[in-house]
Amino acid sequence: MTMTRSDHTLANILIGLFCITALLTAQVADGQTKQNQTNPSAPTGVSRLLIDRIPAPSLAGNLFGDSTQQPIAIYLPPSYGTSKARYPVIYFLPGFGDGITLFLDGTYQGFKLQEAMDSLIRVGAIKEMIVVIVNGRNRLGGSFYTNSPATGNWEIFIFKGLVTFINNHYRTVLSPGSRGIAGHSMGGSGALSLGMRHPDIFGSVYAMSPGLFDENGLAESPMFADGKTIRDYLYLEDLLKTLDRTEATTKLGVVFDSLLIDQRWDLVLTLAYGAAFSARPSANAPHIDYPYSLRNDSLILDSLTWKHWERGFGDLSEKIAQYRSNSQKLRGMAIEYGVEDENPWIPRG
Repeated sequence: MTMTRSDHTLANILIGLFCITALLTAQVADGQTKQNQTNPSAPTGVSRLLIDRIPAPSLAGNLFGDSTQQPIAIYLPPSYGTSKARYPVIYFLPGFGDGITLFLDGTYQGFKLQEAMDSLIRVGAIKEMIVVIVNGRNRLGGSFYTNSPATGNWEIFIFKGLVTFINNHYRTVLSPGSRGIAGHSMGGSGALSLGMRHPDIFGSVYAMSPGLFDENGLAESPMFADGKTIRDYLYLEDLLKTLDRTEATTKLGVVFDSLLIDQRWDLVLTLAYGAAFSARPSANAPHIDYPYSLRNDSLILDSLTWKHWERGFGDLSEKIAQYRSNSQKLRGMAIEYGVEDENPWIPRG
């Protein structure tokens, strides 16, 4: 389950990213550059698509039992096996609930990464590159690619652990200018955050339909637009408070699986988003500092906690101001969205 669907495919993301980052491939080793200039539509060799599991020590100690070995998908371009050249890399962050295989086997709008990349390279639409699809799905459906004392340090896993692993195991161009990050929905917001915070790692950013809130976005999101969702969450939280810590974790797992079956995406998103952006690890599962409480059957809002929740997908202007000097180091940044997105708070954000 992704938070938003559109008529775009991953191919749009890859083409768009390279449109705004023409310099990404300009720093490729001379041999690779000359090869593409000589015969860009017919590189020699056969591309490869690999699935691997890599160490993710930054996730150790997370409170939901997610593995410290994380899956990734790696696309190696046609000439990789016959050349000694180094290649630029794009890291792609999927949306909420989307695993890495979604973009490999045609499940997502018929899109198959290897076929699409081979075709785009063959006709000269893009130059050869490595593409890495990152897993961001955790026990609650989505990590939001952020560091959390409850769900683990996913941001560190990506910009430090993953990038280091790829550089050590594959022939990559090591400069940030030849490394881009892209994403869709939850992954789009993750790409923006990682790009603005780590321009020394990622030289360009492309976000498609990113999860972004304007000043009313959080209140209008599925998490808080309906009072029933708020009351259902508070009921679950009160239930889990009556159990010991281990029992609460087990019970949450059972309840969460039921929510998936019942398609209660409002509560699924609440649990994942709250654990990522407003964690309270000392509390029982779901380890969330929730902005509402019940008093005499009335919902009471804690404004300070609400700000923590807003900060996740919101406050984009403040984030841009905070990381202005970082953003100026990027070779390019772009946001693409649909004006008729099924989640209207996304284009407004």
